Amino acid sequence: MTKQELYVSFNPLEYKKQKANILSAQADILNSVQKLQNIQKLKRQKANLKMELERLLSSILKDLESIQDKIPNPRLPKTLKEKQEPEETSAEIQEQKQHEQNIEQQLQDIQDKLKKLNE
Repeated sequence: MTKQELYVSFNPLEYKKQKANILSAQADILNSVQKLQNIQKLKRQKANLKMELERLLSSILKDLESIQDKIPNPRLPKTLKEKQEPEETSAEIQEQKQHEQNIEQQLQDIQDKLKKLNE
């Protein structure tokens, strides 16, 4: 098979314009490659920082556990324990009742608004 050559003629102004477009596209591609490389570098740094943070957190947790092991546990008499528990539970019960009443009030308000709209 023979090789054929084909020649095309452009006017000089169009040639310069197309050459500028090609060079601009090449510059854009190189900028994109450069940004991708920067992103990859940042990803590696992020991974390294995460590993360092995990290592430091595990070290802190071990230190906390060792400190907690050294601190003696406070022992309260049974009478004090029994007195404290009902107070805590009664506060929790009151809070839960207020929350339920608030929900009921909101529900009632919504129902009233629906009745007004339907009238």
